[in-house]
Amino acid sequence: MHTLQILVLIMVAAVCLSVASLSAQKHPSTFRDSIDYEQVSAHFQFTSVLQKSSPFRVAYSGRNSLEANNPISAMTVTSTMFLGARLFRNVELYWNPEIAGGGGINGVVGIGGFVNGEAVRVGDPKPSIYTARLFLRTHIALDDSLERSEGDANQIAGFLPQSRMTLTAGKINMLDIFDEDEQLSFDPRMQFMNWALVAPGAWDFAADTRGYTYGVVAELYQPTWRFNLGWTVVPDDANGAIIDGNLTNAYTLNAEFVKPLHIAGKPATIHVIGFLNRALMGNYAQAVVDAARMGIVPDITQQRSTYRTKYGFALTLAQELRKYVTGFARASWNNGANETWMFTEIDHSLALGVQMSGAWWKRPFDGAGIAAIVNGLSADHRRYIASGGSGFILGDGRLNYASEMILEMYYNFMMVRGLFISPNYQLAMNPGYNADRTGPVHFFGLRIHAEFGESR
Repeated sequence: MHTLQILVLIMVAAVCLSVASLSAQKHPSTFRDSIDYEQVSAHFQFTSVLQKSSPFRVAYSGRNSLEANNPISAMTVTSTMFLGARLFRNVELYWNPEIAGGGGINGVVGIGGFVNGEAVRVGDPKPSIYTARLFLRTHIALDDSLERSEGDANQIAGFLPQSRMTLTAGKINMLDIFDEDEQLSFDPRMQFMNWALVAPGAWDFAADTRGYTYGVVAELYQPTWRFNLGWTVVPDDANGAIIDGNLTNAYTLNAEFVKPLHIAGKPATIHVIGFLNRALMGNYAQAVVDAARMGIVPDITQQRSTYRTKYGFALTLAQELRKYVTGFARASWNNGANETWMFTEIDHSLALGVQMSGAWWKRPFDGAGIAAIVNGLSADHRRYIASGGSGFILGDGRLNYASEMILEMYYNFMMVRGLFISPNYQLAMNPGYNADRTGPVHFFGLRIHAEFGESR
């Protein structure tokens, strides 16, 4: 399917370039002299996460159970180059070669809210290099007001219209655009690492096994709100690496509305995401019925005879509580009738937390946070797991259902400029939604992160 991937990239890139050319002719007054605009940028990041889990008592184990009898440790390593070039005044090209290796605890199975956000990048324990992102971005001015855009990873410094349409096309990470908040970041390389905090847990966002996808996203920026709309492809297997070429039946649609506001005189931001996924998903209820009729254990992969739909929403509210302290609440839900396809086996999730800037205690580049998560499964999904079925994350062989509850705390300490060390602790109750595997399970982690960049 590599030919298809390249074809999709070229097609959407051509559309971006065409629209960009029209935009430059239509709004010539919105662009300043070239000296105000960086032409190229290069940034780099390295992240290594070492985690260890405690032993805990269980009644039984299955194919995808979290290992219980012995302490487990695992390490992931990722390294990324963020290369960007300004092709025209309002057209940018970005390429991110990345290398990843190692593995998450327990093979990244056994718990819906997995504990290492970097583990999703590791498709193979042996380090390998690949293209993480390759996309074109164009900005279409809707008025003559400008604002400064500072240089960063995948962001070339310059000036952008305050009111604009931004089009991004190619190989992307959905979390770079959707659920992105300047006031509150959910970056697993610098902040929380649990999957249900890195993204809304029940949002089955488009991604291959490394967390990337192909597609096109339009972002409409207005001074007081933002609206995003995206179309992306999906893999041909759950958590797979190969794109499904049936683009009329296999895709995702995502829409997001972002509104800055004030609550009790303090700045806040609300994000509302709606999504619809189409893929060759199995149906949980039908898998249980068919297995009961044949007297076998249900297998969701045997239900992939037709394209089915999953839909849902995610809501995030970030609120400044006091200077340098931001609280947040995240709620997400999907209909849970059909198979989890891309992210993780969570059908509804609620998270509450606080993040603090080290500027509060005179260490402006440090940060700390604490959050609590409650995850759950739909009725059809839990019956499937209770009957002995497995997904790509869950499968204890049986199930005494209970909500999965997780607590996470971290402190991110800057050693020298660009180098950070972060101890991390997570506590999980009922991993895999199973009261017969109550725990608690303690996860102790240490993250090392380095980053630097140059723009010209």
